Amino acid sequence: MKIRNTLFHLSILLCLLLVVGCQPLPTPAATGDTAAVTAAPGNGYPVTIENCGRTLTFDQAPQRPVAIYQTATEFMLALGLGDRLVATTQFEADPLPSQAEAFAALPEPWERPIPREVLISAKPDFVFAGYESYDLNAERGSATIADLEAAGAQVYIISGNCAATATEVTVESVFTDLRNLGQIFGIASEAEAIIAEMQAKLSAIERKIAGQPVPQVAFLDIGEGGTPVWAYANGIYKDIIARAGGKNIFDDQAEQFVEISAEEVASRNPEVFVVVDSPYGAPAAGKLELLYQTFPNATATQQQRSALILEMNTLPGVRVIDAVVELAQILHPDLAQVQTAADATYPVTVESCGEPMTFAQAPQRMVVFENNLLEIALRLGLQERIVGIWTGSELTVDPTVQAAAEQLTAISTEGWPPPALEPVLGVEPDFVWSGWGYGFSEESGLTPARLLELDINSYATTESCIKAGVGEAVTIESTYNDILTIGRIFGVAAEAQTLVDGMKSRIDAAVAAVGAVERPLRVFYYDSGEAEPFTAGSLGMPSVMMALVGGENIFADVEKDWFTTSWEEVIARDPEVIIVANSAWATAEDNIAFLKSKPELAGITAMQNERFGTISYRQSTPGLPNAEAVELLAKALYPEEFEQ
Repeated sequence: MKIRNTLFHLSILLCLLLVVGCQPLPTPAATGDTAAVTAAPGNGYPVTIENCGRTLTFDQAPQRPVAIYQTATEFMLALGLGDRLVATTQFEADPLPSQAEAFAALPEPWERPIPREVLISAKPDFVFAGYESYDLNAERGSATIADLEAAGAQVYIISGNCAATATEVTVESVFTDLRNLGQIFGIASEAEAIIAEMQAKLSAIERKIAGQPVPQVAFLDIGEGGTPVWAYANGIYKDIIARAGGKNIFDDQAEQFVEISAEEVASRNPEVFVVVDSPYGAPAAGKLELLYQTFPNATATQQQRSALILEMNTLPGVRVIDAVVELAQILHPDLAQVQTAADATYPVTVESCGEPMTFAQAPQRMVVFENNLLEIALRLGLQERIVGIWTGSELTVDPTVQAAAEQLTAISTEGWPPPALEPVLGVEPDFVWSGWGYGFSEESGLTPARLLELDINSYATTESCIKAGVGEAVTIESTYNDILTIGRIFGVAAEAQTLVDGMKSRIDAAVAAVGAVERPLRVFYYDSGEAEPFTAGSLGMPSVMMALVGGENIFADVEKDWFTTSWEEVIARDPEVIIVANSAWATAEDNIAFLKSKPELAGITAMQNERFGTISYRQSTPGLPNAEAVELLAKALYPEEFEQ
């Protein structure tokens, strides 16, 4: 695999600087971090976005995209679009572990820059390029933006590499690109999920470094013999260091990358040196040693404080959050050690349905019931500790952990009932995570009390406690609490907080978009049932989620989670919006068609106005998918708030 020489990166930066000097700055709406996105309701088409000072409109999702440069390809893989790529270029660093399988399935990569005729012959309808100055430059023999547009392709440049705004770029330019790509390819929810997870990581770092000393950082490159010295001074380099809890001592420079005299470096006395790590060219360790030799009196040299950061991680792309995390751990090593020790301190006592449960150590052999709980466990990195699962007849979790889930041992693949006590004991667990009604039950003999008699700890989801006769009305905080509790039990509190922060970020955004409503809309949730409808009461998650975004369950007065009612009762309560379930056994389209086939329902307000929305079965039960469910409910109830 070809690895980029650092000098290539420097040439790109210099090209950008030259372009900046010749062009006026665009209006704020065209800058990388603030690119506007407009779309028709429901993520429909046409979609119009601003990118590097150009306006792009898409009538449909691109069918033949090409990604030029590794960071562009990694954006596409992160969004699950690898199978659409008709061409890519060679990677210059090893692929991300999470993308290794998708990377292996990509077409044979091309060298950069791609010759004009070769690129146009691929007949792309969308070209996603890393750098216009290198990848789409006629002087290098490659096709220009004008060439590609004439051939029928839309061209999108990574926002963080927009030449006119290079010195203003922050890591949030990555969110801009994810959001834009989500709109372009009609996968806005998937993009928002990735953004939320990234934002949660940044929030976790911000909390950890709050109030800590701010090290003075010099992000440098150095030539053989100690000259010249170049500083990564502004733009994304400044922001990476700041978010990691440091201060870039050269962030007062007007340019993103600038030559600095050795005297100037010495006078600013850096406390930490940062050097990019690239396998080609001069070794990073050698450059670091040269910095120590050139600046023997610098605090960084005296204390031997330095960071070697993979160069690809410092570029505007999906890896940049990893650079922030890595650098924060280097700049604040004591804080990281304290936090890790605190997360893993035992014994830990938690409360499960009102009963205390004490853990002398993290469980080693876990059994998990239900898809959403399994997804949480896998997202927390607990795969190696799972010895058995039950997810009914369908194993469906987030695509990022689906492959890991499929490697686990199913105690039963029967849709119903869940496994009883004996099959669970057969895998010799020391911990069982389930809920009353879909795992724990007196009839099956699998109860927390019986497990405790066998020296097996357990945890019941808060939402299910009402079935055991304890607990209060469920809220979205109940799900947050369950995730955080599992984090404490397994010593992964920080990871659990990151998941919760990601959920909260998306839910809070949806709630804010709707705002305060004068009167909640009346909503009926239709799960299933023909002779009689099966629906959610006030204790079910659909009711909780509706209330967050200006809806009121027409059965909010029924203190049950799920129950069967009558069609006459639905008609009498006259819902203004109907939310239907979408599942493997009955699609949303099937459910809507069934409702429309019942003449007695024709008079209710929702039917007259064709007001339908949908959430999946997984989204209607407690778990990480609740974040997307709240977004979908908000858009179904108040679509006008999401038209822009």
